[in-house]
Amino acid sequence: MKTATQILCTGPEPYTDRDGDEHPEWVVCAADDDREPVGRVYRVRKSLDLARRLAAHMAVDRHLPLEIEAQPA
Repeated sequence: MKTATQILCTGPEPYTDRDGDEHPEWVVCAADDDREPVGRVYRVRKSLDLARRLAAHMAVDRHLPLEIEAQPA
């Protein structure tokens, strides 16, 4: 099993809702040295601020460095 070495916050990536409208989505996850997700991947659709806050909390809780590559939508 791979070991998490960092917390990543990336995006936005487009996602399409039920009505066919496209919206931004940011991804937050624990990742290994190859930047591959380890465990659950969180998809944040409300805002970049919420994605950054989630990533920061995860980094503190897990004592891992935080890598934010996310951009505003």
